Amino acid sequence: MLHASMWPMHSCLSGHMITGKLLSPRKIMMDIRARMKEKGAGLMKEGAAFDDGKSLIGDYISEEELWACTMCNACVQECPININQSFAYSRYTSH
Repeated sequence: MLHASMWPMHSCLSGHMITGKLLSPRKIMMDIRARMKEKGAGLMKEGAAFDDGKSLIGDYISEEELWACTMCNACVQECPININQSFAYSRYTSH
C-alpha cells in the first residue's frame, strides 16, 4: 500500500487522478514539446506570419487535463530528469 503522501503522484503517473480527473504530467510535457517542434519549424520557414490554425490548449492539451493539476508538486519532486511541470501548468492557468 502506498503511503498517503504518494497517492497524488501514483495517480498522476497512471494518467488519472484518484478522483477520476484526467492528468498525466508526462503527457502534458510531451505535448508541449510536440507543439514547440511543430510550430518552431513553421516559424523558421515563414517567420512571425506562420499560423497553422492550431493551439496548444485545445488541439494538444485539453482544458480538463490542464485544470486537473492541483499544484501539489509531487510530479516535480519525483521527476527523474528534474522538469518543473508545475511551472508549465501555472503558466497556462494563470490567465
